[in-house]
Amino acid sequence: MWFPTEDGITYPLNAGSTYHTVNHYTGGWRGFETESTRLIFVSGTNDPWRTSQVVSPLRPGGPQPSTPARPVLDVPGGYHTSDLVTANNVNPGCAAVQAQVVSTIAEWVSEYPGK
Repeated sequence: MWFPTEDGITYPLNAGSTYHTVNHYTGGWRGFETESTRLIFVSGTNDPWRTSQVVSPLRPGGPQPSTPARPVLDVPGGYHTSDLVTANNVNPGCAAVQAQVVSTIAEWVSEYPGK
């Protein structure tokens, strides 16, 4: 058993949760259609979870469009957590997206009132 129940606590799938539970909690595909701004979505082009992200062609209405307030960025050749594997070699596409994210956040912070 990979993740045994401990002191009555377990992970949601083991406790009976399903994708219906998650969709109810998050709003499913529509959960990301929010009035929130300054929210960045980053996805790898080779990510096995890509079909469950806002970039998915399976998303009703197609992939979420990128806007200045809610950029949607792709890491060319990126996969799940490839942005964490940087000790020996950084995917140039990943480095470019990381730089874009840092630049965007710095811009947003500079716009903060009272700065």
